[in-house]
Amino acid sequence: MLASDELRTVLVSIHVALREAIAAVTVDNLVEIPAGYVPTSRWPLRMQLHGGVGRDDPDAPLEPQSGRIPGEPQIVVEPRAYWEAAWWHTAQLENIEALLAWVRHRYNVDERQTYVTGISDGGTGVYFQGLRDPNR
Repeated sequence: MLASDELRTVLVSIHVALREAIAAVTVDNLVEIPAGYVPTSRWPLRMQLHGGVGRDDPDAPLEPQSGRIPGEPQIVVEPRAYWEAAWWHTAQLENIEALLAWVRHRYNVDERQTYVTGISDGGTGVYFQGLRDPNR
């Protein structure tokens, strides 16, 4: 357990081209790094997919929704979805892949302890990812 439950929240904006769209959109994502993070240790990573992707405003304020367990020593990644970039759209899969690559490049992530979790629409996204790439 960490001595402190303080988090460092990093806003990661990833430019995603939406299918059949003339323009692309920038999707904001949150990455929560525990204050006790040290780069010499491998850290578990949990990607939390939220529910309610029927929202039509990708610019609404972004708030952490991970339900993070206080003191849990893990990096929590919270990508963002909305109705034009739902978890089961190709553009969103690209967003998630780019976000994971960004986090893995900057932080010491334990590849054996990388999890994707979700609730409601996020749970559907977890199934979609698993079916699309079962060996990952």
